[in-house]
Amino acid sequence: MAGRETRSVGAGRGRGRRANAAIDVANIIEPNPPAPARNVEQPVFQPRYRDPPIFRGTAGENVVSWVFRFEQIAEYNHWDPGQRLRHIGMCFEGVAEKWYCGLMTRARPPATFDALRQELLSAFKPVNYEDHLETKLRSRVQGSEESFIDYFHDVICMCSRIDPGMSERGKIGHLFRGLLPATVRGIYRFMTPDSTTNDLFREAQIFLQGEDIASKREIQPDTVPQTQPVLLIKEEESSTSSSQQGTSGVTKDELKQLEKRILKNVTKAIEQANRHGPPHNRNDQGRQPANYRGNKRTRNGRPICNACGKLGHIARFCGKGNDAGGKDGPSTNPKAEPGPSNSTKN
Repeated sequence: MAGRETRSVGAGRGRGRRANAAIDVANIIEPNPPAPARNVEQPVFQPRYRDPPIFRGTAGENVVSWVFRFEQIAEYNHWDPGQRLRHIGMCFEGVAEKWYCGLMTRARPPATFDALRQELLSAFKPVNYEDHLETKLRSRVQGSEESFIDYFHDVICMCSRIDPGMSERGKIGHLFRGLLPATVRGIYRFMTPDSTTNDLFREAQIFLQGEDIASKREIQPDTVPQTQPVLLIKEEESSTSSSQQGTSGVTKDELKQLEKRILKNVTKAIEQANRHGPPHNRNDQGRQPANYRGNKRTRNGRPICNACGKLGHIARFCGKGNDAGGKDGPSTNPKAEPGPSNSTKN
């Protein structure tokens, strides 16, 4: 029977189909039920830790602000008091680090974070901190390059530290004291006795935004491109007659010719001065001639007479004592030289 059933099962066609269906239904194995889900722990998201600021203990640092910032970062990092006590020692440098080393080497160093914070404030906090902060607030003035947002939040922060319950009217008074005069003139008319610091901030933002837009639209006189005058000049030049253009050309030619004549006259005067030497003084004509035997010629090569001291001839042709005195060349009455004609007459 088992063999027959096996055959019938193995048969793929005919009567075996009904037997196979019956056997398959009987031999169906139910699948195992799915295992119950286990409580798998999901990875917890770890936020990125923030590093606390460094405190050096200089005169310009505010220890109260630093402690507030340190506790704020400690809360973000989920530090307990023990972790805060361990981390705060790594945030000191300079004078603060020396103070911390001296504090921890004492016989009984602070064992809790609150005790260490109290020691830190006692060491670096001003004696009259509230008075010091109020004096700083009263002298706070907005700088010319300082933005309104920085000034506003700085004053509000100091007001909250001096008196957490300070009224809005008192804060507005401190803000108006150091605000720039232009901003005060722009927003003061919109303030009422019931206005708050938020109202002042909104009005100041609107006023400053309008000033910024107006300043961008304004054009400085020096930066105005002079395109229109140039176009007008070109139109005038294009509309001028040809006669006017000819006149401008003649004027330029005349200037060039005048320049050439001036240069020619100057060159001619220089050449004449070099050719004739320095001018003589008329008062020197009646003076006794000096001995010019040491200098035979002038700089330009003209001969100097040794007898009379005049220029242009030598002593052999000097006419001193004759009617033709001072002329270049031989005397007008030369001696007659014997010649053939004289010999024939004799």
